Amino acid sequence: MKALRKEPQNRYPSVQAFSDDLLLYLEGRPVTARKGTWGYRAWKFAKRNRWGVAAAVAALALVAGGVVSTMIQSARVARESDKARTVSRFLVNLFEVSDPGEARGNSVTAREVLDKGAERIRGDLHEAPEVRAALLDTIGTVYEKLGLYSQAVPLLNEALALNRKTLGSQHLLVAASLNNLGNVLVDMGDFRAAEGVYREALAIRRKRLPPRAIEVGESLNNLAGALDSGGSYDEAESLYRQALDIKRAQGDTPSVATTLGNLAVMRYRKGDYQGAEALFRESLAIQKRTLGADHPDVASTTESIATCLDNEGDYASAERMHREVLALQRKLFGQEHPDIATTLVNLANTLVHQGSYAAAEPIYRETLAMQRKLFGSESADVASTLAGLATVEATRGDGRAAEGLWRESLALREKLLGKEHADTAEARAGLAETLRVTGRLVAAESEHRDALAVRRTALAAGHPAIADSLVGLGRTLAALGRRADAAAAFREAAQIRRDASPPQPAEVTEVEEALARVTR
Repeated sequence: MKALRKEPQNRYPSVQAFSDDLLLYLEGRPVTARKGTWGYRAWKFAKRNRWGVAAAVAALALVAGGVVSTMIQSARVARESDKARTVSRFLVNLFEVSDPGEARGNSVTAREVLDKGAERIRGDLHEAPEVRAALLDTIGTVYEKLGLYSQAVPLLNEALALNRKTLGSQHLLVAASLNNLGNVLVDMGDFRAAEGVYREALAIRRKRLPPRAIEVGESLNNLAGALDSGGSYDEAESLYRQALDIKRAQGDTPSVATTLGNLAVMRYRKGDYQGAEALFRESLAIQKRTLGADHPDVASTTESIATCLDNEGDYASAERMHREVLALQRKLFGQEHPDIATTLVNLANTLVHQGSYAAAEPIYRETLAMQRKLFGSESADVASTLAGLATVEATRGDGRAAEGLWRESLALREKLLGKEHADTAEARAGLAETLRVTGRLVAAESEHRDALAVRRTALAAGHPAIADSLVGLGRTLAALGRRADAAAAFREAAQIRRDASPPQPAEVTEVEEALARVTR
């Protein structure tokens, strides 16, 4: 078309120029017949150097990806830096409560600093919801460690709601918040609610993490704990063992010690006190190596060993160990803490087993007041202490006081744990014995039979508590004149006690003498 232009000045000036353009075309280069635009020249260059251009484009893509990645990382770092600065400002402001200008000569406790933080965070950081959720979670968890459960729950619930809103329901931080909330619910004795939040946390972690991630092991362990406390022993033991398998791959850690301790509790519930003691001692050795001798977890596990010794009949060693733990816990926690309450009630139980009822009573009453202050009147711990105090009143011959305490303990356990729980059966058996001793034999038989039925279902065959129920039922039947039925109950109880490990000769002699009286 250029060669045929009507205007001479627009045609090729010579045959050579025309020939040059033809050569340029054949070589894939831009020709003078086309306007020399950037796009045209670039297209011709790319067509002529297609492989080099392809390589260049690939390299450019990598560079661009790196630039984008760097930009994303920079944005993330900037966000984290902003979060860190926000947290730093919050903490600086928080600890100003102990500044002499603020305190004005008054000493400020860690609890007051914590309370101030909880107060400030509720009115602050609305523009940084992720930071706010993290701080709420942290302060709530610290409250839980201090045994201040009623203060912990609303903070942890708020952190969970913020994380769900900000991050979505399947985020790992949501699982962490659920886990923290579940821990407090277990401490408060609300095992059913804890089970629900632990299951949700486990589902998220299994979806978002590898199957053997340590966080999955943590969730398995915690869910098992809620199920165990709620009476679902078989599922709990399976989950504990899955958790332990995951955790052992990380070496001997405090987390391994925790799950060993939980498996020990299951052995304890089955009446295998020696087996439980062995697992507790394995757990304790790991804790001492990894945490140090004066850690709260070391105190807690030592206390569990003392309880095993009590059930094995070594009361002197159990009492000594209880008192050692109590001294350490008071050093760590002060005068009031849930762990201290647990140790006090266990010490009182050991004193009862030694026949020191007068020494046990004030300890039970001190514990009961502490537990009601810490947990409120409706808790499984309160129910347990009421049962101990009822035993003391019964041995003192105050049947009316004992009956009232047993009924209060029973009502609490039925409400919190359900009628089919082994702890509920314990309270029912205690009530039954009080009714028997005070002469209400028909009512006593009914309560003993109900307690025995639950224990047969909830506990392992051959558990000592089953023998205890059989002995109580046998005595009631003997008092009613039904000697053959009483003999059958005594025979079964005697066999369970003969097979017990460790042997309990005094208990065997007691039931054999009762059997002899109804069969002669």
